[in-house]
Amino acid sequence: MTATRSLSFKLYPSPAQAAALARKHLMLKDLWNAALEERIGAWRHSQTRVSRSDQEKALKEIRLGLEGWCGLVHTHEAQVVLKRLDLAFQAFFRRLRAGETPGFPRFKSAERFRGWGYKEHGNGFRVEMRDGGRHGHATLFGIGRMRMRGIARTPGRVLKADVTRTIRGWRLNVVVETGCAERAPAEGQAVGLDWGVSTFATLAHEDGAFEELPNPRHWGLEAEDLKAEQRRLSAAARARKISQRALRKHRRALARRHAKIAARRKDFLHKTSARIVGRHRLIATEALTVRNMTGSARGTAEAPGRNVAQKAGLNRSILDTAPAGF
Repeated sequence: MTATRSLSFKLYPSPAQAAALARKHLMLKDLWNAALEERIGAWRHSQTRVSRSDQEKALKEIRLGLEGWCGLVHTHEAQVVLKRLDLAFQAFFRRLRAGETPGFPRFKSAERFRGWGYKEHGNGFRVEMRDGGRHGHATLFGIGRMRMRGIARTPGRVLKADVTRTIRGWRLNVVVETGCAERAPAEGQAVGLDWGVSTFATLAHEDGAFEELPNPRHWGLEAEDLKAEQRRLSAAARARKISQRALRKHRRALARRHAKIAARRKDFLHKTSARIVGRHRLIATEALTVRNMTGSARGTAEAPGRNVAQKAGLNRSILDTAPAGF
């Protein structure tokens, strides 16, 4: 029996490689925007739809016509970008038919374009893990070989990968196929789980005992400091008392702090959920609709809401625990 697992590694490019990664990132971002513009323009002017296959056929001409494209952008990287755009349109039409908020595909700035992908190992990228799946090297088309750090707890045959740009650097997310042994079912008590905010979760055991899991409040503990820093930064920017370079530096520092909070939250959720699942043979919990729980209380102009600020604070506390992720 096999299963697929996702592994995440941090890349450590040299300065020259980092510059090449940034150029590749901008080129593929421009490809997304150009492909989106082509689809919009074709429908607006002649009511025709441009398919993904039509745009993939044009890649050969694009590679020849754009300076710097050949030797830096692999065909599979461009095809994955076009595939993701096509999936975005499919999701848009699916939500439209279902009567939901459709969310039309957006043009991407460099900050919003996360990265690109590869369809098969050895075609555009190669991963070399050390024994045990701990750290290693990655080779990307047009970039070269670079160090990567991470621990593959379930190493296996590499299938495909994604490269993403985050505020903390470049990451390589690898999908592997690995042998999956049947896990022995947990033999502990059945338990009822009640999620909350003041207490992250309360477990009611079948023998009548209760257990409380405290809420670590990852964002809440730093909220006031983060808000104050953001206000100081905004005031300095409005008063033009800070250069654009310094402004970007401070924004990156704030973004890194938020990224660290998100990483701590994710680590807590993984460890807590694994511990609960490993100790109990059955877990009963309520079905939560987080979107409804965190809806705004503003109301409308005709029927304004009440306690709007208090509800906004409660929404932040709810989202800080990430109940949907848990």
